[in-house]
Amino acid sequence: MLGVARDNESRNVLDAFFLGKAVAEALNERIESTIGEFLSVVGRLQAEQQKQVQDFQGCLGALDGTFIKVNVALSDRPRYRTRKNEIATNVRGVCTPDMQFIYVLPGKVLQLMVEY
Repeated sequence: MLGVARDNESRNVLDAFFLGKAVAEALNERIESTIGEFLSVVGRLQAEQQKQVQDFQGCLGALDGTFIKVNVALSDRPRYRTRKNEIATNVRGVCTPDMQFIYVLPGKVLQLMVEY
């Protein structure tokens, strides 16, 4: 009887081992698949970023504008009210490729034409 119990224990240990091995293999396959998908997405994003950088080769700078909230006298508020009903002023700036501002134009800018 003691021999039968040991055989059952041994069988249970072996079953648990092979079950654990099967789970580990399935988990490993899933992890490898997920990492492969992740690396594929990263590679695609890097290629897109590379193309965007190439699009700006030889660029002298960048021009952009933003609204900055301001505090002004009550009588001046209508002049500074934006379409979203905030009190702000428009600021345009030009920066070099190394992110140094070389020109800042505060105030309302209705239209800016750049010719080259």
